[in-house]
Amino acid sequence: MIQIAAYDYNLTRSNRKTITLRVTQDGTLDVRAPLRTSARDIDNFVASKQNWIAKCRKTIADAKQAYAPPPIGWNSPLLWRGKEHPIQSDGESCRMWFDGEIFHFPSCNLENLKYNIPRLLKNCAAVHLRERVAYFADIMHAKPVGMTVGDACKRWGSCSSDKRITFSWRLCLAADDLIDSVVVHELAHLFEMNHSPRFYAIVRATMPDYDARSAKLKDFARQITDIYWEL
Repeated sequence: MIQIAAYDYNLTRSNRKTITLRVTQDGTLDVRAPLRTSARDIDNFVASKQNWIAKCRKTIADAKQAYAPPPIGWNSPLLWRGKEHPIQSDGESCRMWFDGEIFHFPSCNLENLKYNIPRLLKNCAAVHLRERVAYFADIMHAKPVGMTVGDACKRWGSCSSDKRITFSWRLCLAADDLIDSVVVHELAHLFEMNHSPRFYAIVRATMPDYDARSAKLKDFARQITDIYWEL
């Protein structure tokens, strides 16, 4: 973490030509810069964008305030694939599952419930995402080596150079059309490990309305409160 004036930021250097900034949903500032760019030039660039940074953080804060579900608990719903579903206690049962409408958990205190929720959502996400990866991989003639579901908060998905795809279980909080946009995005990286015009040509050939879906996903990310990011 680097600090300049009123801003802390995370710096990542790579073989790129320009400096880019990104404000994450928790307000963190991520900076990506070329390998040989001096620290002073990076600091000056960040300082020159202070109004933009403040505007982004305000937009995120306003969106979260506009969409404020109740705190996680037995009387609050859970967001899943764009819809809210109730939570039900099943008494002494040790099982937890989702029947398509209701999330079932063993009777427990609030602390244990918050521990169990991401475990169940992660399992449900793995099932759904495997189905969507298989569906689009067939259409795109893509061959991922494997797929895993993790706990990432800053990325919906990623694709490694050895053709392994990883998704955050939080992706499945979004609606199905937005989930699919990330699946197609990561599968396209199997052909182009970059965000070049060739990469987006592959994405849009499979999903012509990808740009609209991507914009909706960004709006959705701003709406999710810290309740879900902190699980």
